Amino acid sequence: MLTAPPAAARFLHSIHPDRRKDADSELTAADREHQEVSMLALHLLQSALVHVNTLLLQRVLAEPLSRRRWATSTGAR
Repeated sequence: MLTAPPAAARFLHSIHPDRRKDADSELTAADREHQEVSMLALHLLQSALVHVNTLLLQRVLAEPLSRRRWATSTGAR
């Protein structure tokens, strides 16, 4: 299990003082919900970035000059 350095732990505790583990070192219900929402937000962000990257790549490849460069660099015609 990774642990944060003491200074980082103090900083995080100052931001979220209610985010503590219970006596059994299990996440509390509020922590689980927060973690789930965070993971869903990260997944949505990742999907959006993949979509934007795809659109940018399509735009670049639609340009005639870039198509010629791509063809010559890959050996395709």
